[in-house]
Amino acid sequence: MGTIQRGKINRADLALWDGGTKTTTRPDSTSGTVTELTVGEDIDVLQVYGSGTNRTLATLSNAVQRVGSSVACFLIGTGTWLVTDDITIPSNISCRIAAGCTLTVTSGKVLTFDGPVYVENPTWWSGDAGAVLTNLGAQGFPNY
Repeated sequence: MGTIQRGKINRADLALWDGGTKTTTRPDSTSGTVTELTVGEDIDVLQVYGSGTNRTLATLSNAVQRVGSSVACFLIGTGTWLVTDDITIPSNISCRIAAGCTLTVTSGKVLTFDGPVYVENPTWWSGDAGAVLTNLGAQGFPNY
C-alpha cells in the first residue's frame, strides 16, 4: 500500500458554484455516485471562469454570460484584473470586490455595475485618464 500525503485543500479541489448548477456529482467509495450541493453562495469568478489565473475581461464576460438572468453574487478576488473593453455587470449580479483586488480599466472604456457593489478596500480600481466606472451611486460602498 502506498503512502497517503495530506495537504491543504486548494480552491480547485472544491466543487464551487458556477452560477447555474447548485449540485455536483462525484464517485463514492462503493463505485456509485453521490450528488451534493456545490460549495459557496458567491461565484469565485477567478477560479470558476478564469482557471485560477486569468484576471481578464474574457473571464468577467464568460461569468456574466453563464449566469444570464439568474440572481448571483460575484467574488472578484485579489490581483489586478484587466478590463480592456466596455462591460456591464447587470443588476441581477452583485459584486464583492476582495481586499487586494484592483480593476484596471483601459482608457476610453467603461466598466458599468448595474447591481450592488461591495468593496473591502478603498483602493480597488485604476485606469488611464478616460477610463470610466459608471452607476456606482448608493451601491453598497462603505464610507471611505
